[in-house]
Amino acid sequence: MKQLSGSKEYNIEDIQKQFTAWRNRKTPGCLIPLELWKAAVRLTDRIPAYKVSKALSLNYNDLIKHIEQVKCSASDDALPVSPSFLELPSSPPSGNPHCVVEMENRHGDKMKMYFTANQSVDLVALGRAFLGVQL
Repeated sequence: MKQLSGSKEYNIEDIQKQFTAWRNRKTPGCLIPLELWKAAVRLTDRIPAYKVSKALSLNYNDLIKHIEQVKCSASDDALPVSPSFLELPSSPPSGNPHCVVEMENRHGDKMKMYFTANQSVDLVALGRAFLGVQL
């Protein structure tokens, strides 16, 4: 099988030919080679996943799983090292705060925030950033 290079762009017809050639040679129960999955995933950068799955006769859900694996591994490589402590300068709350938010992640890191009525803060985004949750 021809190895796919990450630097060369392949069109869907090239990948279809490679899948057809592999399917003609494979033995029953043989799994799709990783290089073919990678090629299919690369196509989804330019073509919707449902079209790629249909054109290559792939299970859509399996293709989505491979796409997610690639995204997760890419984001894990790009994650910066977190500081052990980060202090954000702020003024102490005056009077009683209208809202107190306390968070603790699975590593035991804690964050406590005080908000007043006139502050506009996206608590969901702040919580995701602190907890390291990605969508």
